[in-house]
Amino acid sequence: MKIIVNIFGLEIDPISLVTSAAAIVLAIRNFLVMRKGADIYPHEIITYGIVKNTAENPTHNHLYIPLIFHNEGIKPGMITKIEILFDNEGEIKPLQILAKVELNDIGQQAARMNIGDFIQKGYTVKIPLYPINIPAGESTDIVLQCYQRIEDNIFPLDKEVMCIIRINYGRNKTREVRFPFLLTSEDYEETRFLKWYRPRAGNLKELYPH
Repeated sequence: MKIIVNIFGLEIDPISLVTSAAAIVLAIRNFLVMRKGADIYPHEIITYGIVKNTAENPTHNHLYIPLIFHNEGIKPGMITKIEILFDNEGEIKPLQILAKVELNDIGQQAARMNIGDFIQKGYTVKIPLYPINIPAGESTDIVLQCYQRIEDNIFPLDKEVMCIIRINYGRNKTREVRFPFLLTSEDYEETRFLKWYRPRAGNLKELYPH
């Protein structure tokens, strides 16, 4: 038996009304989702490599930083800029990003490589750096070669600072992640050869010991 109700002088089937309303709500939801496009998130650094230049009194060092980005959107997206920053009590300093690289399979040799060895054998530069394409619903990982002059003191030794990974993507969209970072002077002294560390305070250890 079909039920008809009178609303403001109109005879309406309530079941059809509910079905139509649900369809409208679903259509609006789908429209909003489609407008969302790419939705890219940077992840915290899990590990990083660091090595000093080989001079008797090193003036700079290189860092090799694997990064992971995830696109939670339903459309592919492109990262157009990456910043790696260190926040020391409100004073923010950036690492200089030199290139996107692909690490070569050198295994335990890495623990005995100085900067010259690693530049020659440790990786291949991938050109261009930008844009970085990330398919919808997928993750992309890259490795960045970074540079810092020691005198700039971007991340002071023996002091926990905040590391910031900030990205620009899409049409003027920005997203960042922050996490604690600590490098001890004792560990830093070992970086005449390439060393791999974890960034989190209290969990700093070599991944590839001698």
